[in-house]
Amino acid sequence: MEQHSNQPSASDAESIHQQASDWLLILNGDASEQQQEAFASWLQQSDEHQRIWQQTLRAWKLMGQLPQPETQPQRGELHTLSIRPQRWLPAAIAACLVVVMWPWLALYWQADAITGKGETQQVTLEDGSQVYLGADSALAVNFQQQQRAVTLLKGQAYFQVSHNPQRPFVVTSNQLQVKVLGTEFDVEAGNEHSYVGVASGLVAVSQGEQQQQVRPGQLLNINASGEMQTQQLASELVAPWREQRLFVHNRPVADVIASLQRYYSGLIVLQHDELKHKRVTGSYQLQHIDDALDALVRPYGAEVIHISPYLRIITRS
Repeated sequence: MEQHSNQPSASDAESIHQQASDWLLILNGDASEQQQEAFASWLQQSDEHQRIWQQTLRAWKLMGQLPQPETQPQRGELHTLSIRPQRWLPAAIAACLVVVMWPWLALYWQADAITGKGETQQVTLEDGSQVYLGADSALAVNFQQQQRAVTLLKGQAYFQVSHNPQRPFVVTSNQLQVKVLGTEFDVEAGNEHSYVGVASGLVAVSQGEQQQQVRPGQLLNINASGEMQTQQLASELVAPWREQRLFVHNRPVADVIASLQRYYSGLIVLQHDELKHKRVTGSYQLQHIDDALDALVRPYGAEVIHISPYLRIITRS
């Protein structure tokens, strides 16, 4: 005899999440009586529909988009939302799109190589050096006679530099500068922290007046204030993202989420303020962002709320 589970499959739950998001948008507009009846029927289908609907409303409240209803709708009971679209909404949406897209367009115009979310790319430079560009990253190249200059505009890149003592290879990212002759190393540019890990050779990292040499098996952490801290790291753990793994040691949760964000096509929102500066050490699979997020925040009593395939919100359990 076949055994049937009452729990929906992952694909079924994802479909219900998408439907709940669609209903939220419909009911937030001028929903017709027929649409309201259809929503009531949809809500009655299962307890899972009820649970995900409540979860969707809660997530939108956390995002500051909609008010939380004073009472929780029961099965068969329709809850309509009070906000209605205004005449200026299309223009406002267009303006928001310009604001959202402008940083990407500016980056696109500057970059010689650029990747999207979850995408990596191998680039061969004119001197034979190899660059493995991480997800959601951008690179600009400016080779001159006396120097090979590369700017990591965003994200992360692993460099295999052709040896040429007469032509130093310099990587600039934010206020950070990494100078090498011939080596293999990884650079990650973040908002709060930047990292330089060396697999072979020797690099000199400078920021302002500070300078630090980084040797094989070392990872240099540079915070927003310019402070530098070196930690030991096995050479095979330099740039594991090339094999779809993220390894972190004693990093802030917010910093790790920023790294995971580059491999997720949607948006990850961290609403748990106390969690941002908690330190974590772990290894995460970049092909399974939801599992990685859950493993990252659950030990601190937080949960990941799924809102359609394109939105994850991290908040208190």
